[in-house]
Amino acid sequence: MRSGTVAILLCAALLSACAERTSDARAIMAPEPRYTLSSDERAALRPGIDVDALERLLAKAPPEARGRLLGFFRKGTRAGIVGAADPELDALIREVWAPLDRAGPARPAGPPRPVDLALVSSLPDGAGALVVRPAEGRDVIVLPEAHATTAQLWMARGALERDRAAHGLVPALDRSFTLPPAPPPPGGARHEATARLLEREHGKELEAVRGAPVRELRGVGQARIVEIEPGGGARP
Repeated sequence: MRSGTVAILLCAALLSACAERTSDARAIMAPEPRYTLSSDERAALRPGIDVDALERLLAKAPPEARGRLLGFFRKGTRAGIVGAADPELDALIREVWAPLDRAGPARPAGPPRPVDLALVSSLPDGAGALVVRPAEGRDVIVLPEAHATTAQLWMARGALERDRAAHGLVPALDRSFTLPPAPPPPGGARHEATARLLEREHGKELEAVRGAPVRELRGVGQARIVEIEPGGGARP
């Protein structure tokens, strides 16, 4: 998949604005918005992505947000979009990456590699999450107390899965990267439904790690740690 990149979630405010724009367009039966990339913009894109899908995604975004959104798909960037709460936007994002997903490296046979979820008092520089991928041992998602939310955990899980696709289920060398804090969820019924879904998927994992005993985590320090299942759930 996207080698040498770390996937992060596009800010909720941008996705919310995109969704509102889409909703308004439907309400007034306006023609489908269009956006055409210039030749220079196309030349700067990561090879292999679906450019047509990217243009349709950019067409849904407010003009003032397109530059930032386009930046996630340029060559050499270390950032990318995991997905979106809005189903239409999420489908477009996945469609942009689909050619690279299909061409990604085959995963090793056997059971999924375990993942530990760790809770610490804080992380350096106010990071929202830390993902540690040792060449030997378990992958670890580290959340600070201040950002131990279901949205932050969902964001970290997505980043880990994409890093596994890019660098292998077991990386050749130790890897680690941080993620920014997940933005606070906006209001509205649609976002409340998303919050309930995230709570169903990851609420028990956070509950379990908050009740886990404190032990030493190499390279991190004192932390509460539980193993989390690939499909959701946790165990000590």
